[in-house]
Amino acid sequence: MPPDGRSVHPAASAARPGATAPDMDNMAETPIKDESADPPGEATDPMDPDAKLRQPDRYGEDLEAYDFRRPARVSKDRKRSLEAIYALFVKTFEGWLAGRTRAPIQMNLAALEQLTYGEFQMSLRSPCAAYSFEVTQCPSQNCVIAMGSDFSYYLLDRLLGGPGHGVGLHDRALTVMERQVLKIVAAKAATQLGEVWQEYAELEFMEAGFESIPDMLRAASREEPYLIADMSVIAGDVECSITVALPFAGLDGFFTSDLRQPNSAEQSSPARVADRRSAEGTVRSAGLEVSVRLPSFPMPLSEVIDLKPGQLMTTPHFGATPVQILVGDQTRFLGRPGRRGMRLAAEITDVLDEDPEKDRNPRMTQTER
Repeated sequence: MPPDGRSVHPAASAARPGATAPDMDNMAETPIKDESADPPGEATDPMDPDAKLRQPDRYGEDLEAYDFRRPARVSKDRKRSLEAIYALFVKTFEGWLAGRTRAPIQMNLAALEQLTYGEFQMSLRSPCAAYSFEVTQCPSQNCVIAMGSDFSYYLLDRLLGGPGHGVGLHDRALTVMERQVLKIVAAKAATQLGEVWQEYAELEFMEAGFESIPDMLRAASREEPYLIADMSVIAGDVECSITVALPFAGLDGFFTSDLRQPNSAEQSSPARVADRRSAEGTVRSAGLEVSVRLPSFPMPLSEVIDLKPGQLMTTPHFGATPVQILVGDQTRFLGRPGRRGMRLAAEITDVLDEDPEKDRNPRMTQTER
């Protein structure tokens, strides 16, 4: 009998000689821990049902929320195609700007992302030079081409004959006359944007308006999805950006078509057929040099040295030996020499292999014939 008057089960004292009985009071007060329930430092509140979702998983990857009201429409494959389209636009527009301002200008595609129109509107600095263009495919939503104030005044200074230095001191909205001058640049950007998109979507732009305060720019509702292309510009001592915002509604043909055959419906349109016929007519009317030669033959170097103007040279060929007909520097046909009226002529008798390396200057003798 222990001193405190409690009895001990005989099996507990007989389990191991000399062993003392465990303290049952301390065991009852010590809670049992489940090491697999929560990793160290990541205990969650059992009364909070969303606590587990806010915890990073055990492999170090955070859970990302998906907004079903604003689904992502730009996949990886589409984004690569979009980057190629806008890279072409950047280089084309860069060359035009450099020619008009007669100064070196460097442009690069900085970012390409999907935003709502409200988010794009909030990203613009005030004052800005934002030109809106109505997209004929979606009249309720406009394309916006926005330029920073520093770059706007640099362009104005260069287009009007100035050196383009010290233009960063201006921090005001453009005047009516300045808007008209800069509208030339925005209209050219819209035209070139439509040209780079013509293989994927038929975009036509019409001038809609101008705003220098972003909050006053009304191109679409705030929740409409837009494709935003942000381009960095370095011109002289000015570093700024040009932003082009296109509504997704005008690009449905691109996002629903097969990338391997972009806009097949557009390829069969009357305009595309007319362009193809025009290109074919231009190619067919191009002039090519055509020449007729006898097959080559060996000649001693001593006789070549003695050749003089007006001297007759004897060849080993007979009158019926086929001549070579060359198009450019490639032998394409074999023929027979003759006359047509008062002119020398050659009648095509055989078409050679289309491989240029295989039929280049073939040597043909009377014996081989």
